[in-house]
Amino acid sequence: MGSIDLDLMRKLVSALATSPHKYIISKGPLAEKYELPGANQWGDRFLPQLDILPQVDLVITHGGNNSITEIFATGKPMIVLALFGDQ
Repeated sequence: MGSIDLDLMRKLVSALATSPHKYIISKGPLAEKYELPGANQWGDRFLPQLDILPQVDLVITHGGNNSITEIFATGKPMIVLALFGDQ
């Protein structure tokens, strides 16, 4: 639920927009409250994570149990951006 922190999400997608890499972004329940500024970004309110994970090279995650388990299952490297005390 890190995506409900709009200030954080705006900063994150702005930083990623300057990168030469491509990003798929799960925008979460407040998706309509912010835009993805980069031509290298695509996203939507909710995404089929299990379908997307096999196709990516790296995952940036908030460290939730479901995401971590699914990422381990696909063997993808990850960067964990923990947002809450339980992560």
